[in-house]
Amino acid sequence: MSTSAPLPRTSRKQPCRYLKEQQVQPQPRYECLQDQCEQENVKSSRAMLPPTRGSNVKPVVPYATSFPCSRSQEEPFSHQIKGQCVKPQSVPEASLMSSMAELVHDIIPQSTNPQTVPERIEWVNIQKCSNVNDRKRVVDVVVVGLARGYQIWARMENGNCREILSERQGPLRTGLLLSVDCEPSFGIHHDGFKGFRPLFALVDENTLIPDRQCCTVSFVSLLSAQFVHKINFASPVQALAASTKVFVVSFVDHIVILDMMSLREQRTICNTQIYEGSGTTPFAISDIFLAFATSELQQECQSCGGMGGEDIFQDSSSYSVVSVARNFTKTLTSFGNSVVSTLSASQQPKELLSSVAQPGIITVVDVNKLPVDSNISNIEYVDAVIAHFVAHTEPIGFIAFGNGGQILVTAGQSSTYFHVFLIHPHPGSSLLGAVRHLYRLYRGTTPAKVVSCSFSIDNRWLAIATNHGTTHIFGICPYGGKVTIRTHGGEIVNRESR
Repeated sequence: MSTSAPLPRTSRKQPCRYLKEQQVQPQPRYECLQDQCEQENVKSSRAMLPPTRGSNVKPVVPYATSFPCSRSQEEPFSHQIKGQCVKPQSVPEASLMSSMAELVHDIIPQSTNPQTVPERIEWVNIQKCSNVNDRKRVVDVVVVGLARGYQIWARMENGNCREILSERQGPLRTGLLLSVDCEPSFGIHHDGFKGFRPLFALVDENTLIPDRQCCTVSFVSLLSAQFVHKINFASPVQALAASTKVFVVSFVDHIVILDMMSLREQRTICNTQIYEGSGTTPFAISDIFLAFATSELQQECQSCGGMGGEDIFQDSSSYSVVSVARNFTKTLTSFGNSVVSTLSASQQPKELLSSVAQPGIITVVDVNKLPVDSNISNIEYVDAVIAHFVAHTEPIGFIAFGNGGQILVTAGQSSTYFHVFLIHPHPGSSLLGAVRHLYRLYRGTTPAKVVSCSFSIDNRWLAIATNHGTTHIFGICPYGGKVTIRTHGGEIVNRESR
């Protein structure tokens, strides 16, 4: 794995995607839409890209240019040329004629023009980004992954949506917009990309070498639409995540942690649990806390709480058998204490855990305390553990932090139940910390895969989306308890407001 400085500026005839890393100025790679350019009758000798979003969309030139732009507070990226602008429109009311027309259109086959077929959307990611001119102002940024490229849109304060970047050079495996307000970590305080932020990290699937597909993480500046950094890895990248302090890259069986200031590798966590559904390690990041799934329970760092005792069996297929055996022992107490102790529910948590085939175990660590050569099986790793507990009776399939980093929601690979935990870390050791099991949320009986998860600002509402096309909304309390109108009304009601 290697890191690099900004890439060289080359002629536009070269494919900038496959250039070698050198210590020179960054080069343009991405196209920037130019409505003003067409108004000034600026002509290009390059072939124009075909329209991809309908016949009313103008084609664009596939290389970067620069235009002056006013530094108004309404524009979140002042140095970026203006692309398409979509104004808000009211939703049209359905009438009888429009309903009949849609019905006829669905029944009768229609001949379609290949040039007017809309491009398929593969994934969508909605994030918040601070305004470059005024950090107190926050705009919503929508990243759309397309079949042969991607688009980045920003929602302005007046309600309009402005196109920031548009690229058509192959699909992306994943993309993530990094925070503008970065904070020091791992003792690094100098921001090497201060003049280029906000940055967009992407994993490109379109490479010339098949063995090196998805092995590179590239960083593009939204201000100049240029490559500013690129990191090569030995294995394909599966997922990306970031906070204001660290940038996390997930692989099949390990996790790499980078600092946000220099975007260089700082720590590596190995021997993680692999999710069979996606072939990657489930993980979540909140500030400097990193939660990930592990395959072994380490007794030397196990925290109090989590799933234990009867909770383990209630989420497993053997719960019904154990329940019948427990009731049967109540009628056989006269035959001796040995029979009762064998069949009753007085087993130790360790014995209960051993009866489960492969439990889902969660480890939460402080990334700043990880050793340089960190490995989950080493005893030196214990000093960085914040919490280590059993979360499910099956392997972990999804992990997410709530706002604040204390609430953790987990799901097994079947995703039939979601568990909500409240983490109480201890400064001395993870053995002294506690993990409180707040809720066990039921989704359904059919297996599913969790696509995304989102908490409300006050952590009172939880929304979880699955690959079945459904979104489940749960009302929870950040500290547990029954959900009532007093806890989830228009305002939070306390004892003084009665």
